[in-house]
Amino acid sequence: MKVSFDLDGMLFQHWNFLFQLISGMKATGMEVGVMSCHPPEHYPQLSGYDFWYASPDCSCHELECDNKADIMIRENIDVAFDDKGMLIYKRLQELGHPEKIVFSSWSVFWTDIIKLM
Repeated sequence: MKVSFDLDGMLFQHWNFLFQLISGMKATGMEVGVMSCHPPEHYPQLSGYDFWYASPDCSCHELECDNKADIMIRENIDVAFDDKGMLIYKRLQELGHPEKIVFSSWSVFWTDIIKLM
């Protein structure tokens, strides 16, 4: 299984919990990495991930959700943890990939719901 984590609204916001989760995932042989609008050279202290996918233009905006959905499909990422998870999930559904799983942060859940309306 291949699992990705967003940095800004997910990993950096819930570091203690997610670090333990990531350690457990890696211990079971899962591929764990980063999918963010930031390239790895912005965070050299974050090493040891199996992969790192940055949005093509490295900008954080609404189209980033479409880019992340495309990356999930192209790179065969099964599960994503992302604060914009609801928007990414919506795009995956539009593209015909209901098998992909996206976990969103509760801190932005209602904002995402309003954007979907």
